[in-house]
Amino acid sequence: SAISSPVSRLAEKPMTDFCIVSAPALVVMMMITLLRKFVEHERDAVERIAGAIVGSDWAEAQRHAHSLKGAAAQVCAGGVRQGAEALELALRARAPAPELQPLLVDLEQALRPLLGALEKRLRGD
Repeated sequence: SAISSPVSRLAEKPMTDFCIVSAPALVVMMMITLLRKFVEHERDAVERIAGAIVGSDWAEAQRHAHSLKGAAAQVCAGGVRQGAEALELALRARAPAPELQPLLVDLEQALRPLLGALEKRLRGD
């Protein structure tokens, strides 16, 4: 596994070498954790946003779009970040549903393949 190898190597090092050796391994472990959380938390982000729109809860829809934008930025998912930002701005402006629908579709089309690729990679496929 991607995590066990660096961790097992850390256990073999003398404590004096820990800080030097551990920094790269910790960065890898932190990034893997961040990616797993992104997949877990953002899997249904578009559905949450769409549900809030259907319920006319504009603040909630905007909050979900904003959260997705930030999460995407953290994992360097530029296309998802841009799509979430466009939707967030449209929600803030209270754009009508016909203008929001294509933004939701674009966001879904950016997010789904990314989630699929991350899930596959994190499983080790």
